[in-house]
Amino acid sequence: MRPPPTALILILLAVMAVAPVHAQAIDKERSRFLSEPHGRPGTCAPYRLVFRATADTERVEVTHGNVKLVMEVAAVAGATSETILPVYVAPDVVIRVAGDEHTPRLPPRRIEPDYEQPYVAVFAADAMYARPILPSVPGQLACDYYENREFFSDWRMFDGYDGLVLFSPEAQRPPAGTQRAIAEFCSLGGAAIIIGSFRMGERVEGLPAPADAQLLKIHGVGAQRMAYGPGAIYRIDFEELRRSGNPYAVLRGALLDHMWYGEARAPAGKPQSRVPSPAALNVVAGTPEAPQPGPLFFGLAGALLALCGVLPQVARRIKFGALWAMPAVAAGAASIGAIALLQPQPRPLLDCWAVVYAESQDRQRPASARAFLLPGQDIDETLAVDLAGAARALPRPWRSAQGKAGWQLDLPLQTGEPAIAAELTQGEVNGTRFRDFAALAYKGEGGFDAESARLLEWWLDENAYRGRRSGLGAAGWHLEESVPSLESVEKRTRGALWVVNKRSVPDPR
Repeated sequence: MRPPPTALILILLAVMAVAPVHAQAIDKERSRFLSEPHGRPGTCAPYRLVFRATADTERVEVTHGNVKLVMEVAAVAGATSETILPVYVAPDVVIRVAGDEHTPRLPPRRIEPDYEQPYVAVFAADAMYARPILPSVPGQLACDYYENREFFSDWRMFDGYDGLVLFSPEAQRPPAGTQRAIAEFCSLGGAAIIIGSFRMGERVEGLPAPADAQLLKIHGVGAQRMAYGPGAIYRIDFEELRRSGNPYAVLRGALLDHMWYGEARAPAGKPQSRVPSPAALNVVAGTPEAPQPGPLFFGLAGALLALCGVLPQVARRIKFGALWAMPAVAAGAASIGAIALLQPQPRPLLDCWAVVYAESQDRQRPASARAFLLPGQDIDETLAVDLAGAARALPRPWRSAQGKAGWQLDLPLQTGEPAIAAELTQGEVNGTRFRDFAALAYKGEGGFDAESARLLEWWLDENAYRGRRSGLGAAGWHLEESVPSLESVEKRTRGALWVVNKRSVPDPR
């Protein structure tokens, strides 16, 4: 007996209602970039992901080209959960969790790098209080507003910002991890402006101390500037700022002081961002070095010679020896071959070039590195980085001048062996036009070798016309084994360039 049509329709509707429960775990309406409506293309921004968990621990993956960010999130099976993580502001990004995937909606306002318009994250006890003090003004300043309790403990959330402004952290203390995030952000070239006390009630071990404070006057307001790698920390007294009559001009002036390297006018062109440069770096992956034979090799080779040369001679002197001599040689050779397989095999090779940025030649001072990685054969084409790992690196898809796919890796709080050999001033390096100096560096002159000269030529093409002064030299720097999660890969640093940015004494503005 057939069920009536009404019953079939009800059954069909019930199936349609139940089937997508697992497939549509992500709440695509509530999930969004916290920086909206702003976003800097190609960088990471904080993203609130809302989803329905299917287990007590969910694995979240953010895929962007040949890069994957991974994070384990504690949840409650069957309940709605949310987490905040860095997500690339790019059209090809896919987020996966609980069997579902989602392509984020991009913020509608693109904030490109601009010397005249810093892009900052503003934190205050009440975000509405900070808006009239430091408003977003098109062409002058772009701001995203948060509360102090929302401060991110991972610098990768601040990837797209030029600066951070933190109001009165001693009154409403930000969460644990704030000072490390600020240190990492500044070591990568950012500026952090602290209005009030820098004492946040958090004791952090292992962070390098900032440089001695430099006293500045910005629109009549005193400010302490403490260099921190290529970045800086500015501290301004809250009451003095309030009495200034124009806090907006003071805070924007501090940001411009950092971005303009203390000059009274902006450098030429556009500032560098963390997005891979359109000017491709001319590097080529090399071939692995031939493995050197070890004691095991010589021991096995000697055993094989003895087996093949001595055993047949002994067998001739033994009755019925000829019957078992050849099978014994074959068995012995097979055993030696099996043991030979235990010898360490050459690992896949990853070639690395890096630019190390700092504010002084002191190797104890904080610095940061931008590494360019080219994988050899037998290396997975996707680079996965655990967001909870000790190495707080941020990779991006990158291609060499030859079109070879690799990765650009930004690494905060680095050290290196400084060896400043040249100075860039007004488009000249040590008095020689920068292109001519790069040609000499390829010949091993000026303190550079052929591999560091590749980096030097690329960096000069990007920066020589910006009107800045920098110290340059080959750097003794190596990619650590823990960065990134490529433990089974041999990492070879082919060249490294040391860059020390020079500041001018700023005029009061």
